[in-house]
Amino acid sequence: MNHALALEERGRVPEALAAFERALELGPYAFAHMNYGRALVNQGEFERGLAHLATAVDLFPSSPDVHLYHGIGLLMAGRTAEARPALERALELRPESMIARRYLAELAQKEGDWSAAAEQWRAYLALDPAPAWVWFNLGFALQRAGRGAASVAAYRELLARDPQHAQGKFNLAWEL
Repeated sequence: MNHALALEERGRVPEALAAFERALELGPYAFAHMNYGRALVNQGEFERGLAHLATAVDLFPSSPDVHLYHGIGLLMAGRTAEARPALERALELRPESMIARRYLAELAQKEGDWSAAAEQWRAYLALDPAPAWVWFNLGFALQRAGRGAASVAAYRELLARDPQHAQGKFNLAWEL
C-alpha cells in the first residue's frame, strides 16, 4: 500500500492504480478502497472512485479518514449535498481535523452561508492560528456576512502575519 502511495505521489499514476488494485485483491481492506477511490477521483473517474470510497466507509465506519476522503470525493464530483454529511461525520469522529473544517468552510462559502464559513474558519484557527491564508478566508467570510468590525480584526491579524498580502490590504481598506 505504501508503495502505491509513493508511486502516486511521484506522478506515476497508472502504476499506483495497478498497485492499489493488487492490494484490493488481498481482501476487503478499507484503506485500500479509500486510497484507490481517492486516486480514481483525482483522475476524474468519479463514479468508480466514489464507489470505492463508499465501500471504505462501509468497511470501517468509525474511521474519520474514510468519511473525510469520501466527502472530498463527493465535493470534487460536484455532489455537495452528499458531501456535507460525510465531512460532518469526519469532523465528529476527529474534531481536530483541520482538513474537514477547511472543506466544510469552503462548502459553506460556495453555498453563500458566510456565517457558517466563518465558524469553520474560526475553529480551524483555534487549532492552528498561524496560517495567514486562513485569516484572509475568515476576514472575507465575516465581511460577506456583514460583520465589518470582526472582519477588520481578522484582516489586521492576516497583515500582521503577511504584511504584503495585497488582497488583504484591499479588503481591510474597503472595510475601513
